[in-house]
Formats: sequence, C-alpha cells, structure tokens
Amino acid sequence: MKNNICIVIEKQEDLTKNAYNIVSYISGQFQKEYTITVICLGGCKKQEIEKLKRLGIFELIIVELNDVLSCKFQNKSIVDFIENELKKCKSSLAIFMATSNGRMLAARLAIRFSCGLVAECVNIRKGDDKVFIFQRAALSGSVIAEIICVNSSIQMCTVKNFTPPIVYVENNDNCTVNVVKHKLIEESGIEVEEIETIEKKHDNNLEDSRVILGLGSGIKKRELTKRVNYIATKLGVSIGYTRGFVEINGENQSMQIGQSGKIVSPKLYIAFGISGATQHLVGINNSKCIISINQDKDAPIHMYSDYIIIEDTEQIINLMYDIVKKINE
Repeated sequence: MKNNICIVIEKQEDLTKNAYNIVSYISGQFQKEYTITVICLGGCKKQEIEKLKRLGIFELIIVELNDVLSCKFQNKSIVDFIENELKKCKSSLAIFMATSNGRMLAARLAIRFSCGLVAECVNIRKGDDKVFIFQRAALSGSVIAEIICVNSSIQMCTVKNFTPPIVYVENNDNCTVNVVKHKLIEESGIEVEEIETIEKKHDNNLEDSRVILGLGSGIKKRELTKRVNYIATKLGVSIGYTRGFVEINGENQSMQIGQSGKIVSPKLYIAFGISGATQHLVGINNSKCIISINQDKDAPIHMYSDYIIIEDTEQIINLMYDIVKKINE
C-alpha cells in the first residue's frame, strides 16, 4: 500500500492559481510512490472540483464551512479535523499554503504531532529512507538551503509559489470526492484582560490584501514614500516593497514581496518604479490585475502587466496624492 501525502489548500472566493500549481507539482512528482489527498477548506465549485481531479490526485476532501466564521481557517475545530484526517490517511507529508491561515494551521498541527515544520519552501524532493528534502531561500535569497526533518512519523511544510506549468490528465475516475459540511465553533476557555485599546491605523497584511501598492528602487525620494503611505492609509490598501527598495532604504523586510519575501495574490497590484526582477515577479504572479508605472518603456515588468503607464513615476504619485488629499479634506 502506498504512503500518503496530504495537501491543504484554502479558498475565499476562488481557488488561486498557486493552489493548482502546488497540487499539480506535488502530484506530478510523487503520485507513483504516494497517494495524494487534497483538503480544500471553504468549499469548491463544480468546475474547480473537475480541475483538481484532473491533476491526478487520489482523494479530494471538500470542507464547506458555515458563513459566520468562514474565513477563520485556523479555528480549533478545523485543526482537529485536519489532525484526524492526517492520522486516518497515515500521511507521511502534510503541505500547507504559505498564507497567514496556512502558517497558523501548520504551526498548530506541527505542535500536535511533535514534528519539524519547514517554512516557505520553494521546492520539495524525495531523499533516502522516506525523508523529504525541502528547499527554501536563505540569506535574502542569495542561496537556496536544503533542510531535512528526521525522527518524525510525519513531515510538514508551508510552500510559496511553484511556477512549473500545470499538467492535467484527460480523466481521473479513480479520484474519490468527499464533501464535509463543517460547523466552526467559537473558541472559548481563554480569558483575556483588556488593558488598552489602540485605534487601528492601517492593515498591511500583504497575503490577504485585495489591493497592494508596490514600491521599487525607482522611488528614490523619501517624500514620495511618505506620500504613497498616506495614499494607502486613506484608501485602506496595503504597501509592499521590492528587495532592492528594502536594501536601499533600510525598510522593514516583512513588507518585501518576492521569492525571498511574501507571495501575494491581490485583485489589483500597482507597481511604482519597479523594473521587474524575476524574484519579485514570482511574488506577484497570482495578482489578478497588474498596473505598472515606469518611465522606462523597456522595463521587464511591462511584459507581465495588464495595464502600462510609461510616465514619470514621481508625477503619478504626486497626482494621486493631491486627489486623495482633496477627497479627505
């Protein structure tokens, strides 16, 4: 009997391209030696079910959640459910998406199984004696580290963006589809004393952001950065940086987007002064719409953009700033 690999993906509105990429890559790499189980949190449309089945998986478990708490995938009852499924399948490897929900789920389950957890992998391959080799970027993306977890019945990881093309099979009648209606339960038993209430200024959770303003090394004036921050705060959107911008300006690396930073999937990504290095493009690959603003007509990012504005970035930022400021006066 084959061993099992379990992939946990999540859905808010639609399944992201990254979810299909992960399932396709793992299935293609390991389905000869392992059965592949996919747990989809948040339900699936009929066409999404068919696409997942055609990725060559063995079992698809669709977890439909009640509306009230449907975005809280890290809820204890979900952790309990996944733990039971991993034990039932006797999984050798559990893979989670490198989102805020995926990281939380993976961390809580790794504690329950007393196993190691490798974060933000860019590749996984099979080693000797049932050991998996996890690859991830290190030293600001300058090297790729290889990590193994030993002395554990199950291995776990979160993965960033797998970029190989998605490969479908013609049909997969052997795939079992199970739909589970799961009711999330409010977590209790934790007593919290409110000490101070601080007004929320600006949400910059990049992984869950619908709109992101991206700043690249073409933004050289500190005043322009301040103006983009003002625009983002007033419009309630997020800000992300390229690695070049972070290194030049000494900005917070937690806001860096790319292979050595965050992988994002907003509905709209506006790139200010970003040339389009490969490691940054990996981070914005799942954006539904990309607008690039750069006076360099040959900037590589233009090839990946839905809309292109070849103008002085400083003038565009100042124009946006004036409009937003006038609206908020």
